[in-house]
Amino acid sequence: MKGNVTKIASWRSALLATATLSTIAVAAPLVTYNHAQADSSATQDTIKTGTWGSASWTFDTNTGVMTIGSGTINGATDGNLYTFFNKQIGDPKAVKQVQISGNVQLVGDATGLFTDLFSMTSFTLLPGASLDTSQVTNMTNMFALDQSLVTIDLSTWDMSHVQSIAGMFTQPTTVTPALTSVIGLETRNLSAVKDAGLIFDSSSLYGQGTMLGNSWEWTSGNHPVLGLARSTNFHWGTANATLDPATGTLTVGAADDGSAGVLPTDATTVLSPADQAKVQKIVFTQPVKTGQNALGTLRGFSNLTSIEGMQNLDTSQTTDFTGFFSGDAQLQSIDLSHFNT
Repeated sequence: MKGNVTKIASWRSALLATATLSTIAVAAPLVTYNHAQADSSATQDTIKTGTWGSASWTFDTNTGVMTIGSGTINGATDGNLYTFFNKQIGDPKAVKQVQISGNVQLVGDATGLFTDLFSMTSFTLLPGASLDTSQVTNMTNMFALDQSLVTIDLSTWDMSHVQSIAGMFTQPTTVTPALTSVIGLETRNLSAVKDAGLIFDSSSLYGQGTMLGNSWEWTSGNHPVLGLARSTNFHWGTANATLDPATGTLTVGAADDGSAGVLPTDATTVLSPADQAKVQKIVFTQPVKTGQNALGTLRGFSNLTSIEGMQNLDTSQTTDFTGFFSGDAQLQSIDLSHFNT
């Protein structure tokens, strides 16, 4: 009997031990689960959300990524990103990237809208997203002092109503600017722009381009397109002119008041070498004339092969044609029968 009691006691001990092990084995996942929940809550605390104008936004405090969803933002009434971020989240230096994820519309005055974001390295549109700027009238200092911004793509922006791009990408003088390229600026319709002063002041792009007519042209530097990338109207002297880079045609007409447009003394003072190299044909469609001195009026067109409408060119006031066609090495023939010398 004593032996049986001993066996039962041993069996009970083994059973209790097994039960204890089973309890521990079951309890372990619960501990792990609770730990995971705590991590998840901590992760959620790093994501801030809100609205800017009517556009929703999220900010990841771990990565510094600000994501802006669909909605409308009016800089004049909704404030710039720096101001609202500073008020609702904290130090704007925390913003490292801005990305558009929905259909965002900017309206009215966008002066300084994304200025002073010292740590922002990129401003991008995610696949399927859009940024409608067709109702923006002012982009002055829009990205000014964003000293870490490396590149930005404007190729989908509608800038046809923008009156000022002054200081749009101006950089602080106390640091080495990071900005190396602004993609698509040369293809935008800038016909409403009245002020493009210091657009790249203190940046590495300073002095690499200029406004010509209703377009921007890169005149130097490492850019995909040097010179005009789209048809644009401009004044060539007092004559109205249009350069179509696609066909290489420079069309020249009368002055604004309908009188004969006066051509510049030297073509190279109006058109950049990059633009002159695009010209393959010049067409005088309306009355134009040369001044007393025409020293290089049509010079420097290295790829020019023909000139049409010479009967519309009045040279009766010109006394000096020195260098008139200098450098036009590809010019095949020209009709001077209407020249009044």
